[in-house]
Amino acid sequence: MALRSQDREAEAIGAYRTALSIEPNDFQCHSSLAGAHGALGQYADEKRHYLAAIRLKPHDVKAHLNLAVSHSSLDELDEAEAAYLAAGRVAPTDGRPPLNLARFLVKLQRPAEAVAAFRLAATLDGANEKDAMLGEGTARAQQGRLEEATASFAAALASDPGDGQLQASFDAMSAQAAALASVQASTTNALPDICGTPCQDVVDYNSLAMCELTWEAGCGDAPPPSHFSKESTLQELCGYSCAYSRLTRAGQQ
Repeated sequence: MALRSQDREAEAIGAYRTALSIEPNDFQCHSSLAGAHGALGQYADEKRHYLAAIRLKPHDVKAHLNLAVSHSSLDELDEAEAAYLAAGRVAPTDGRPPLNLARFLVKLQRPAEAVAAFRLAATLDGANEKDAMLGEGTARAQQGRLEEATASFAAALASDPGDGQLQASFDAMSAQAAALASVQASTTNALPDICGTPCQDVVDYNSLAMCELTWEAGCGDAPPPSHFSKESTLQELCGYSCAYSRLTRAGQQ
């Protein structure tokens, strides 16, 4: 509608509502009305109309993706993830659902799942290759795997050598990877696992944020290993796997 293209969202909302009073089952009208509400930050109304649009066209992948964004804007994270997964089910050969899901998982600091989703997005649609490799690099950095992150950034850069911003990100990541390698060369994990889960697996799945977790928070009443207490953090227990967390924190001081 012309009103939306002119950033006259409030007027557009009135026009769409009038149209829906005449034809309440107009899919495009519900979708456009949802978009207008979203542009004004009215996310509950946005969600309501995307849900109405999906009821009319359950297999419209874009509507499911937009609904996921609405849920996310309302901090309804479980519902947002469900909407991304629904988009993938209705369009299993479309690369957009896994790409958007992967970006969402990065925000939730669930890097292992994000990496898998980014790879699926690139497999389904080669046009996603750059974005997928860049996203995978970000997820690998969340795991403290900077060598892999640098490799992913390099692959993204190879697809677009003229991207100056990406080149700067690659250079910065390369420098951080070198610094991390130096730290890890003299660091080991004090324990092979945390309550049966290898140190690196804990970080890979849940990100470096886990390095602040205490033994008690992760293992409950299980007695801590010798020379450690219930207040000992993963940073202390898994020094090698958490080396990037320590390096980052030191750089902020």
